[in-house]
Amino acid sequence: MVKYKNNTNFVMHGTGKKKNAKLLKFGVYVVAFLFIGSMIGIAVLEAGTGPKNIKLPKNPILETPLDEGQIALFVSQYGTYIEIETGLCDFDCMTNITKIESLASAYTPYVFVYKKQNSVKTQISIENYNKKETIESINPDVAEDIICEIIPGHPECIKRSALEAVLFVNKNETNNTI
Repeated sequence: MVKYKNNTNFVMHGTGKKKNAKLLKFGVYVVAFLFIGSMIGIAVLEAGTGPKNIKLPKNPILETPLDEGQIALFVSQYGTYIEIETGLCDFDCMTNITKIESLASAYTPYVFVYKKQNSVKTQISIENYNKKETIESINPDVAEDIICEIIPGHPECIKRSALEAVLFVNKNETNNTI
């Protein structure tokens, strides 16, 4: 019992300990709530940052190049992305570019072609999930070989390999008769 000046008696029955215990309990609940809330918040944020809605163009002959996300998506779907860079282009060069653009139409939806004009170099970059290759000349046969490495069951690839087999047999027969 404690006496004060005005002679009022106050009885202390451990109320200070109860307040400290209640504050400690409240603090534990607050920390637990913050911990669980932050875990839920991180889970929600991570779920929202998944793959973005990446769209591929409908036309296989592109006006603008694909960005890295589009290339990654396209290549993962057995696609081949061809980027042609040209400076000055003669008749043979233009013919080869036209043949490569026709490959894009023949192998739709597995090929996209972008032509970058006014470049310093004349080259072709071909990228698929198997490789990324830069060729110093514009050669449609090499481009088609790389395309058919990825999709050998495509009807155009089957037709091409059958034609090459016939030409190879005829070439050998011609060499043996001479």
